[in-house]
Amino acid sequence: MIEGGADQQSATYMKMGGGFIVSTLHASPDEGCYELAEINLPRPDGKGTNRYRMSGLVRQNKIATLWEDLGSAKKYSIDQFRILGGVRDEITGKVTLLHTLGELIQIAEYMHVKNKPMSSEIEPRDIAKDYYRQLEKRRHNKIF
Repeated sequence: MIEGGADQQSATYMKMGGGFIVSTLHASPDEGCYELAEINLPRPDGKGTNRYRMSGLVRQNKIATLWEDLGSAKKYSIDQFRILGGVRDEITGKVTLLHTLGELIQIAEYMHVKNKPMSSEIEPRDIAKDYYRQLEKRRHNKIF
């Protein structure tokens, strides 16, 4: 049983690797989302690697996968990642969705902005050196 899912949404079934997986072509930002991952995979034409966003949505009490091609993997400076949007009770197997697709996409977009390489204008600091410098300054000024 999955709480928070949109069971009324459409789902299709795709044959992959000897089994069937539920797949979808449409999604709403308000839908409950079990997970969102960005992974690098070979392009279908074999010419390079692309970044793909995989979203695990709940459809008909199953996880339906939405795949989005985000373009060349070379343009992404951050590593591949996975964000969980739901939890599964290990004893009962019950899944509870905690986030929507829109929320997980916002988190992913924030990760892209937050993890960009630092600008050359910002000087890195030596925290240990700053700490000892501050201690020495306090000793000198006798501030405790």
